[in-house]
Amino acid sequence: MAPAVKCPSCGAQAKKGEGRFCSHCGGKFPDVPRITPDEWATHPERFDEAEASDWAKRASAIPAPSVSIAAVLVPLIFLGAWVAMGSFIYSQAGGADFFRYGVIAITGLGTIGLLVAISQAIRMMQAPIKRQIAVVVDERVNVRGGGNDSSASTHYYVTVVGRDGQRIECETTDTVAGLVTAGDIGVAVMRMQTLVAFHRS
Repeated sequence: MAPAVKCPSCGAQAKKGEGRFCSHCGGKFPDVPRITPDEWATHPERFDEAEASDWAKRASAIPAPSVSIAAVLVPLIFLGAWVAMGSFIYSQAGGADFFRYGVIAITGLGTIGLLVAISQAIRMMQAPIKRQIAVVVDERVNVRGGGNDSSASTHYYVTVVGRDGQRIECETTDTVAGLVTAGDIGVAVMRMQTLVAFHRS
């Protein structure tokens, strides 16, 4: 932290975390850092500047990405094919009851999983959009699977902080994750707990 600085207008001394303007008279301090970069990242003055800027107004007017209808249609098609295949195998099982029970169980579990995927996609399509000025404070990637008999799936997460200091970790796409980095401030566009877009300043 740099040495304390006096206000050139009224002589008041800046305090740690006070920002770039005098709390007594509102005069601007010399351009000398009095807080660390980490403290400035989520400082109220940074949010003030962002909210008053033209880019924030323009970014807030950009339509949110829509949820593709394929998110519903694809699992719906798989559901129809899965049930049809299960029904066919069941009809060919003959008198082996234990095999028929196994077919019913596997078909039922697959059906439940596909119905859950369809339900989540529909809820995502109907969920309201939330926009807020936020700062990116963390990113992480979670890779699941990838064994000898399965392919890996990669999930991206971004943690943002709003003016109120609340940290929200959102799942996002690889495209959005590739556009942001810790310390960025911008308009976060969220649908449920998913960051669907981030418009940087």
